[in-house]
Amino acid sequence: MPTKLCRWGHSLGVRIPSVIAQAAGLKAGSYLEVRLLDCGEIRLRPVGHIATVDASAEKEVVVAKAPKESKW
Repeated sequence: MPTKLCRWGHSLGVRIPSVIAQAAGLKAGSYLEVRLLDCGEIRLRPVGHIATVDASAEKEVVVAKAPKESKW
């Protein structure tokens, strides 16, 4: 079934026809995995949920300090 790409910010969005969305059990807010296959096809696959990152599990961020100004 043909569909049209639409501009969505700096990205492109695909409209999924309601018949296909209903048959796949998709609704607004559902998560999809997007893959580009070697043959050039784009595959969308429903995924259960996206895991959120626990802030305590993130690596420590190192912030570089700017050097002090010196007189010339």
